[in-house]
Formats: sequence, structure tokens, C-alpha cells
Amino acid sequence: MPTTDALRKIAMSRKRITMAYGGQGAGKTYAICQLIANECCHKRLRCYVIGAEKTKLNDRALNDMKLILFPYIAAGFVSFVHNSVFKFSNGSEIIFKGLDKEELGKSIRCDIVYFNEVNEIKSFLAFDHFASRCKRVFADFNPSEKFFIDEIREQYGDEVAEIQLTWRDNRFISPEELQRIHRYKELGEYARVGSYSRYMYEVYYLGNFSEMGGGIFENVHAIDSDGYDAIDAVEILGLDFGDSRDPNALVGVKFKGNEIYVREYFYRTMVPDVVICGVIESIQKPQQILIYETATGGNTRIYNMTLSPNFRVSPIPVIKSQVSASVFSLCTYDKIHVCGENAYIEFAGYKMKKGILIDYDNHCIDAVRYVNDMKDYL
Repeated sequence: MPTTDALRKIAMSRKRITMAYGGQGAGKTYAICQLIANECCHKRLRCYVIGAEKTKLNDRALNDMKLILFPYIAAGFVSFVHNSVFKFSNGSEIIFKGLDKEELGKSIRCDIVYFNEVNEIKSFLAFDHFASRCKRVFADFNPSEKFFIDEIREQYGDEVAEIQLTWRDNRFISPEELQRIHRYKELGEYARVGSYSRYMYEVYYLGNFSEMGGGIFENVHAIDSDGYDAIDAVEILGLDFGDSRDPNALVGVKFKGNEIYVREYFYRTMVPDVVICGVIESIQKPQQILIYETATGGNTRIYNMTLSPNFRVSPIPVIKSQVSASVFSLCTYDKIHVCGENAYIEFAGYKMKKGILIDYDNHCIDAVRYVNDMKDYL
């Protein structure tokens, strides 16, 4: 089993509760999964891996555990059942569960519990139900947002070990991810304290706890429609579908040099898709591409639009990136030129709240993110 410095540092902890935190690419999740798998091979243990949502566990810790245990599954020493339980021939079990109910841990006693991305768990009480009943506790998190870690420190005191890790502790990190991490340093090392670039550098490169102050986009400039139209560059449309509360946001996006140009075309709630279709048909250009999201019935809604004989754009569903990385990518432009009242308000006022990117007043921003995320695929 390949080892990393992250694995060695976590394994050296002799505390009952081990909290591993740090930046992007540190290998925290993989290392803890390795540790638990190794323990289960040598002792008969009952272990739980807990996440805020089971679907997120599937893409993170569960996927890592499958990779680690694949040789044992192939050899028949381990079986994987119900897409959630690894059963070992010696009687050990590793059970993956989403913490959809705060009281879940009240009825569970086990040898090891591992909280994957513990900062996503809703409350200290949900953590405490498990931690107070289990022999050993592991948890990992990025120090990107506030959560109940102070309550863990206060309630468990000397039982807790905190281990800080960075990408330097993972020699198996991919070149592509390492390039992204070095970009955080390039843009953020000397940026203003409290800026988003500095925040990303502190958290994801250095693995430090950090606070965010002020607006996220510091390079926003207002332009009018004539100024936008005068930019000689290909326009790509972006569409963030809304619902009864959130507006449907349709934007045009152009790239020139290291600057991005945004124009708001539509921003309304509670409208039938035929209205949005009509707006697209009124502004569409030959061989134009439309990037759209698939949430809120996006695929069906786009399909219905394509039934109109006048709908001539080429719709492409977005391959979504992690929101923080996607927003950071927009921050790397020298200037963001914005045309449209709602779009400008969003870009100029976009902030974080309690360490988390706000999930409101960001509809035009999301539509622009989709285009930016997909531009290299077009």
C-alpha cells in the first residue's frame, strides 16, 4: 500500500479524536481511508464513515475506499454490498452513511467513526452523538469555513489531536492539480489581506484557517451595451435556470486577452420557458453556443426550446466544477466588464458569509461561471 507523509502523520496520532485539516491535494481523505482499511484487515472492527450527504461520500471517501480495497475485493477477501458496506472475511465492516438526521449517532456504537468533510456536518450535537460512543474518531476538513470545531476543542480537550497538512504531504498529487495549487500562490501570496485571492492562498495552498473580508471580485467595471457590442470577440451565451424564487439568468460572455466581458440579457422569475426561448431567438447569432445548467429540469427545458423552428443556438450542458475553484478562476481575469444592472450588482456585491460563498444574488455569476468553465472544451 503506497504511503504519504499525510498517512504517516495521521497514523502517529495517539489521541482518541484525530482532526486532519489543510489545503487542497493534501491527501487527507485517502490517507484516513487507508488507515481504516488497514486496521480492519488486522482486527475485527465495526467502522462508520459519515458524511453530510451519502451522494457526496460516493464521489469522495467511498470512491477512495473502493480503490484501496480493490485488490482485496478481487481476491475475495472483501465484499461490497448495497453500495454502502465493505464486509471483510475476518468479520470487519466499514459502513458508509449520510448524516440526514442529527440523532443518527445516538443508536450507533462502533470501534472507529470517520467524519469525511466534518465542516459540512450541520451541528456539534450530530458529531457528539457518534464521538461520545465510539472508541476512535477521525475527521478531515478544509479550513475554509467556520463550523463547530471550537465546541469539539472545548468539550473533548486533551482527547483531540489537530494535524495540519498541505499538498507537500502528498507525493501522489497529479501535475494538473499541483498546477492549480501553485496558481493560488501566484495570485494570492502578495494580495490584500481579506481579498479572495489571499483567502484561497491561505486556505488551499498553505492550509491555514483564514477569514474573508470585503467583496470577492475586486476587478469589476461597468460598461454599457455599446461598449459590450464593440468588443470584437465570439459571444457565448450562458443560462442559469431559475424557479419560483430564483430568477432565470441569461448572459452573453466574451473573452479578450485576460479580460472577460459580460452582458445581462434576461433576469426574471416565474416565466414560462417559451419567453426565455423567445429572448434567445431575438439575440442569437449564427453558429452560437449556449451553455446551460441541468438542475431545475434544465435538459427537459432546453429540449422543449429546441422544438421551436426558430431556435438555432447549439445548447451544451455544463460540466460543473467545484464552486470555489470556478469562482477563483473568474478572479484571475485582469478585469471583469459587466453590462446590466442585476449582473453588475451581483458581481460588485458578491461576498462570503461565515466562510461560505453565498448561494443567492449569484444567478448571473453562475451563468458566467458555466461559460468560463466550458470555454476550453469548445
